[in-house]
Amino acid sequence: MSARTSLAPTDDEAGFPAAAADVVVVGPAVKALAAGSDHADALRESLDAGVRVVACELAMGKVGISTNDLMDGVDTAPNGFHELFRLQDEGYETLQL
Repeated sequence: MSARTSLAPTDDEAGFPAAAADVVVVGPAVKALAAGSDHADALRESLDAGVRVVACELAMGKVGISTNDLMDGVDTAPNGFHELFRLQDEGYETLQL
């Protein structure tokens, strides 16, 4: 949700309008990216708002999720941490939650 709201224009001084927002998911949290998960509605809202969501394929393998299980629109990367390093190299700021 934070990534989604950062893409929305805001007049609120507490807001942070970002040009782009990518979320890279590693570890067991990749299960939340599966179609039909408890987080599917919020995930769909974020994807529709333009947030790029990336699932770590290493984590997916450990929890038994395939690319076919993911909600449409979720990207994958062979290694989520390498994807974060790549984004940093492109000038992205990263925040770990």
